[in-house]
Amino acid sequence: MAVRVSLVINTLNEEEHIGDCILSAQGLADEVLVVDMSSNDKTADIARSLGAKVYTVPRFPFVDPTRNYAMSLACGEWILLIDADERVTPTLADELRVIAADDLADVVEVADEVHMFGDIIRYSGWQYPRKKIFFKKGFLTYSAVEVHSHPTWKGRLLSLAPSKAILVHYNYRDLRHFILKMNDYTDGEALKLLRAGGNHSPSRGAYWGLRHFFRRYFLCFGYRDGLMGFLLSVLMGFYWFLSFAKAWEIERKGSYSHKMKAVQEDK
Repeated sequence: MAVRVSLVINTLNEEEHIGDCILSAQGLADEVLVVDMSSNDKTADIARSLGAKVYTVPRFPFVDPTRNYAMSLACGEWILLIDADERVTPTLADELRVIAADDLADVVEVADEVHMFGDIIRYSGWQYPRKKIFFKKGFLTYSAVEVHSHPTWKGRLLSLAPSKAILVHYNYRDLRHFILKMNDYTDGEALKLLRAGGNHSPSRGAYWGLRHFFRRYFLCFGYRDGLMGFLLSVLMGFYWFLSFAKAWEIERKGSYSHKMKAVQEDK
């Protein structure tokens, strides 16, 4: 008996991407579920026009808290969990179809081909990052409170080589898009830092920012991405400085618990 695959996508104002994302997985997915964080564009309408079941949830600064709910809605034995700015290539779809049909794994890890500002980024800390996107239902969960959390998984892991299949990821359109996302993501990073405890002073943030710049530009060969690698290394250094600065600000102005509640109720 053929196994069923559920495509699960979490969205917020993704009218530019959602259509192509859904279409890229046609032929692999038996159902499409879109859990939308109260978009104010045409994301939900476009998804419905392509046959997706759309569920609306309150808006949150980052997507991680909505992932477990989205996965719980799936009817398929297998879940393909991707973001709207990601695309399943025909080669990847073929690989995943065989893995599911022949029960070759419980969780499948795939390499990301990252596109930023119109360029493919091959270094700068984005050397084919791996993501666990295909798994049996119940074999993978996400943190409900952490931004960019690593999922918890169980069972047999199969990691596909980049030479065999990749997931195409259209990450950031331009600088404005990057900065808008960074503002939301660093809210979550600040809360994560507060949960971990320790020193969150701006001076420590400057240290970590410089450390991330040097790691990405030199140790991760960001210079091989040219001026784009330098720009991204600077931006990611500032990302971490801003995360520490926000954590420091929260400590100065009020308790962590009050801030966490405010973030959960935001928007």
